[in-house]
Amino acid sequence: MLRGSSQDRAGPRDGRRERRQRAERQTWRRRRVAGATPEAEARCNCHIVPYNCDAIDTLGALASEARLAVYRLLVRRGPEGYTPSELVARLEVPAPTLSFHLKGLVRAGLIISRREGRNLYYSPNFERMNALVGFLSENCCSLAGEACGPDREPRAATALRRKSA
Repeated sequence: MLRGSSQDRAGPRDGRRERRQRAERQTWRRRRVAGATPEAEARCNCHIVPYNCDAIDTLGALASEARLAVYRLLVRRGPEGYTPSELVARLEVPAPTLSFHLKGLVRAGLIISRREGRNLYYSPNFERMNALVGFLSENCCSLAGEACGPDREPRAATALRRKSA
């Protein structure tokens, strides 16, 4: 055997490297599907970002134009919801695209799926949206009872200006 060949290098280090890489992949998968869980909070670095990670995940899910369109349609329908085939017909999007966006909204907790017989229905999770609106009102708008408005400066900008002054 030649010194420095691939067979010579195989050994306990390779096993450790493979285990570490596999663990990193599993960790990444867990974080990706975590939604609003403690894993999501760790991913968001909540100790650095002073905002609620659930709100970040929820707002991130609504940042897509297609997901926002799906969510708006479901909200208009109410708790009855729509089947995926009805959503495809109303939104005129391909089924795989709709499935991708529905999964993102479910993961963020904005919509709920329920099975009735052979049909799957998606409906909005109003409690989650109310929690998001409450969070935004409490943490982004109200300063000692003052109302939000276009002339109001965000809290974060005010705090940053005070810090730099």
